[in-house]
Amino acid sequence: MNSTSFEKKQCILCNKIGGILTCDGCQQAFCGKHVIEHRQQLNIELENIMQEHDLIQQDIRLSIDNDLLLKEIDKWEKESMKKIQLVAEQTRINLKQILENSNNQILKTCQDVASKLLSAREAENFSEIDLKRWIEQLNELKSQTKLLSMIHIVEDNKSPIYLIEIKQTNTVNTYTKNIELLSSSRRIEERFIEGNGLAIIEDGGLRIKHIDSDHKFIYFHGQKSYTDGCHTLKFKIEHSTSSYSTFIGICSSDINLRQIMYHLTVVVGWFNTTEVWQHGRCIRNTKFQGSKNDEIKTNDIIQLTIDCENKQIELFHERTNKKHTVIVDSNQTPLPWKILLALRRKNDCVKILQTCSAQSSLITFDDIISTTSISGVPVPNGYNRLNWQNVLVVNGINYYTPNTGYTTGVVSPPYLIFNGYGNPMAITNMATIINGFLFDKQGLILVPSVAFRDHSSTSNSLSSDWILYIQGWYYEENPFHALRMEKTLEVIIQKDLNQNRIKMFTADGKKREDVCIDGLNQEMCIRTDDDGHIKNSFTMTNQEIELFRQSGGYDDKILFQVSVLNRNLQAIGDIYLCDDHGITFMSDIDDTIRMMNVTSLIQTLINIFSREFKAVSGMADIYRYWERKYNATFTYLTGSPDQLYPFLKEFLDREHFPSGSTYMEHFKWRNANFLAYFMQSSGVKKIDILHMFLQNTYHRLFVLIGDIFQRDPDNYASIYAQYPNRIARIFIRKYKDDDNGQQRLETVFKDIPRTKWATFETGDDLPKDIYM
Repeated sequence: MNSTSFEKKQCILCNKIGGILTCDGCQQAFCGKHVIEHRQQLNIELENIMQEHDLIQQDIRLSIDNDLLLKEIDKWEKESMKKIQLVAEQTRINLKQILENSNNQILKTCQDVASKLLSAREAENFSEIDLKRWIEQLNELKSQTKLLSMIHIVEDNKSPIYLIEIKQTNTVNTYTKNIELLSSSRRIEERFIEGNGLAIIEDGGLRIKHIDSDHKFIYFHGQKSYTDGCHTLKFKIEHSTSSYSTFIGICSSDINLRQIMYHLTVVVGWFNTTEVWQHGRCIRNTKFQGSKNDEIKTNDIIQLTIDCENKQIELFHERTNKKHTVIVDSNQTPLPWKILLALRRKNDCVKILQTCSAQSSLITFDDIISTTSISGVPVPNGYNRLNWQNVLVVNGINYYTPNTGYTTGVVSPPYLIFNGYGNPMAITNMATIINGFLFDKQGLILVPSVAFRDHSSTSNSLSSDWILYIQGWYYEENPFHALRMEKTLEVIIQKDLNQNRIKMFTADGKKREDVCIDGLNQEMCIRTDDDGHIKNSFTMTNQEIELFRQSGGYDDKILFQVSVLNRNLQAIGDIYLCDDHGITFMSDIDDTIRMMNVTSLIQTLINIFSREFKAVSGMADIYRYWERKYNATFTYLTGSPDQLYPFLKEFLDREHFPSGSTYMEHFKWRNANFLAYFMQSSGVKKIDILHMFLQNTYHRLFVLIGDIFQRDPDNYASIYAQYPNRIARIFIRKYKDDDNGQQRLETVFKDIPRTKWATFETGDDLPKDIYM
């Protein structure tokens, strides 16, 4: 304060004159009383500033996580090195190939010229024209030699290796807005989207109804996947024929609905408040056992709460006002989860009343383009771990044409997304899922297998036990093999490639790894072989089989589960029951039911790694007809690699072929060239499988279906010679104008009655009555 001025002024606060002091800071005058108050106020503001300083210093310490940033840099370094090593290895291969091809060509030309020069000198038979031609050839050799020295490395500006730098961005306002949105609750809509039997899904997916006269369980999935947060759903039991007709619970979202059962380890839920199924175990709630009032009945309201954070689910019975909680082991039922309901009897009906969620997630697109950009740019695949197809983001606030739909469509400024060029857009999960199989760094594939009666201790009498076989593969992706194969196929077939098929075909088997088989009232652990294969057989009593039998159709089977020890990996497999009586259709796949053109390597590679699999016309229709008419089972045989089974299954399901056990070859990278593999004539394993089926069934008949393009006729003739009374018919696919093929069949089948075999080109050529 300055007190040297004698000019009397009014106090800025009370307007009194006299005893006035002027503040050097604010240049205002104060009386004796208020100058003290003003000084106190300045002290308070100083304290506030010091507190703010302390808070900022604390925030700095908390916000700068050196370890986290360093780890991100280390991660970028490792990933970049891995990419560089892959590119370097492929570049070495390309360089060696170029040098080898060039050297071979130059040496061959040089040897040809030398041979001609020597011959001409010895014969003394040449002219100026020959000399001129040889000089031109030598000059051409010099040019080619110079070309070798002109090989150099070209830097690709579009390389997947990106530089990183540390940047500081001002995103305080956006961040605060997003926090508010993330913490708010909102309603979400759950609906039923899929059932695995005769049932009706109506009212836009809100109501499910069992309409099958057979009293078997029909399972239903919801459309939502629950990964985090807490979610509550209400169901109304509109009709329940008995106390144990309805199952309510959850399962892992990546499980195929056709493979689901309430007693599998991936399932947790209730039949009633008195019976809980938790990871394959039935738990009786003795507290409510025998109480009719606690049973779930018609018109009851059931509330299901899915708590992903605490790994538990809760059932609330509104009529009885009772709550039941079950802990979920996420190692056995991995996230994300889906609701799972099952109805057992005809006319059982359940309806979704409402759903709510305690969490939502927000994608802002703020980090894709700058706030000044006005034109739409594509959302890149991988953004927020999603795949974006034909999705463009635009700054709707700064759009260059005012008063458009882009401007009015903005909800959270400044960005919005739209479908480009009026074409459909798609947003999907980044993980690739094909028919229930998840493709990630590691995975499990279970190929459908078979169970026979156990005749080891009986003669021709019916055994009460079964021998069950399983087959599968535990794999890990190999990016180097995938890159090398992709580059090779690009040169050979020159068409767009299906990278998912390449990724699976080039994966490595996880050798000598422990896996466990469960879901069948017994648990056993085995080790994979050197190729990563899962192979085992075990025995079950007929009583146990009946407990787990999935019947009601033509493909009686049981389901089992395989899981990898200490890893979050599970898969569900099928075992089809093949009893001593009945009829089985043993069908080849390639060029029998699926167009492959196995006689041409190029076309085979195109059909396997580029095109969508295409069915032979009419084959699925006649197979389904035979399945219904003869209550038949089906088994599929193919020389295709089992690495591609998920795509084969997708094809069989899409074309509606009958399901059944499947037997495939396996490609081994360590001892085979993949081009030679697809040119080999398979058949050794097929004939072994045929023998296995005939030797393990005493009275079952078989129909053999194949094609003329490889060894199917020879294999089938050999089998018929050993089991003439067990082979009902043989059908061979060939082109109608293939006279040479017909002559070959006449020779191969010379010892088989002509009424026992026939040819066809499409399914329409096959008889509906196989005994005619």
